[in-house]
Amino acid sequence: MAMKNLVRHSTVLFVISLAFSCSDDFLKDELEHVSPENASIIISPDWPAQDYPIYCPDVGNANFKVVQAPSWLKISSPSWQFTNGFATLNCKANAYDDFSEVGIYYTYITLAIEGKGNQTILVAYINEGNPVIETELSYDAPSKGRISVRNTGNGILFCSLSRIPEWLLLVDIYGSTVAIEDYHGIILPPNGESIIYFSFDNPPTILFWENIFGKIGILTNDKNKQEVEVEVQLYLGNPLLHVYYSNYLDFGQTETIKDIYFSNQGEGLLVWRLTWKEGRPNWLTVSESQGTLSFGESKLLTFTCDRNLLPYGINTTTVYLESNDRNYYPFYPNPLYPFTVTAHNH
Repeated sequence: MAMKNLVRHSTVLFVISLAFSCSDDFLKDELEHVSPENASIIISPDWPAQDYPIYCPDVGNANFKVVQAPSWLKISSPSWQFTNGFATLNCKANAYDDFSEVGIYYTYITLAIEGKGNQTILVAYINEGNPVIETELSYDAPSKGRISVRNTGNGILFCSLSRIPEWLLLVDIYGSTVAIEDYHGIILPPNGESIIYFSFDNPPTILFWENIFGKIGILTNDKNKQEVEVEVQLYLGNPLLHVYYSNYLDFGQTETIKDIYFSNQGEGLLVWRLTWKEGRPNWLTVSESQGTLSFGESKLLTFTCDRNLLPYGINTTTVYLESNDRNYYPFYPNPLYPFTVTAHNH
């Protein structure tokens, strides 16, 4: 199952840039100057038969048939139809003696397209050999890291990502987000290397109170490791909660708004939220109830008292500012920092 997914992902990647490989003036004597990314069909005798997408942007809707193909390529449907320039060919490669050495060999097939004449499709035949995957995990910052993927075997290594933790983002070397689909179909020659960069995805609705772990799944054609799991850690560092105002909020008999102000003075990511052990009273609302602060960032929270909902008498509740600060805050052991809230209605 893992290899079937790897083949599918690789095919999806290489259909993206097929305009070059479907051409009526393809130079067959310059095959050595192209790369697998230019091929419409990337195939190995070790893979089962499957549908390969091909794309000829100027064809539109037209019937076609295969009029020339290498002897080692078995095509089960030699006649088919393009729809909006797209079509599929079901192919299987047989082992070919002339391609017995490990490597990537380029050839072509010719299509006779109704109303368009002949056009060629670039094909890459891959003798996989015996690739061996090795991975090395390192961290660039508390919430950023990289996985080095190397091919230490004598073969062509194929890799694709099968899964990542929901709290993780794939990024490029500059920190811009990259879709997981862009990591489908990594091809590494012997001694080749590729880097997978990642960072912490920080949606405000997800809170992490401890360093957490997850696994990145990498599908490969390494005959001994069809799937590699790399355990990654989200390290939150050593945040430090600093509260600037009093921990006593008194609305008195007339006031409706009170603020609290706090910041992160530690080297790490401060994750915080407000909690009520006895439930938040309906007369009290707050501008935000959870979030995160990087080093040096601060937060001003506004509490609002709806005096129309305030019961008669002295009303008191305790709200806790909970965080992942594991240091000992004066008088109160974190992660709970209590605020007493009082409002009078006489």
